Amino acid sequence: FTKGRRVVITVTNNLANPNTDVDLHIFRGNHQVPNEQPIAWDDRLPQEDRHCRVEFVVPANDTYRVQIVNLGPRMANSCVVNVEEF
Repeated sequence: FTKGRRVVITVTNNLANPNTDVDLHIFRGNHQVPNEQPIAWDDRLPQEDRHCRVEFVVPANDTYRVQIVNLGPRMANSCVVNVEEF
């Protein structure tokens, strides 16, 4: 992403079980680092919103990792990820 630009990432989840918790984490850089903290995240419970959305201003020109985490129970049938940089 480009420093100073606004990024919106959404994940539309098709869940087999309405209680399946899918979270979205955004990290700076290509490689996972122990105890790394995401620069943006959506960890709301499915009762609040089964889909994920983050919006952030890019802190530096770099590569960023999008991590989708299924915390269960059960699997998501599908997750559609949309990334927009403005």
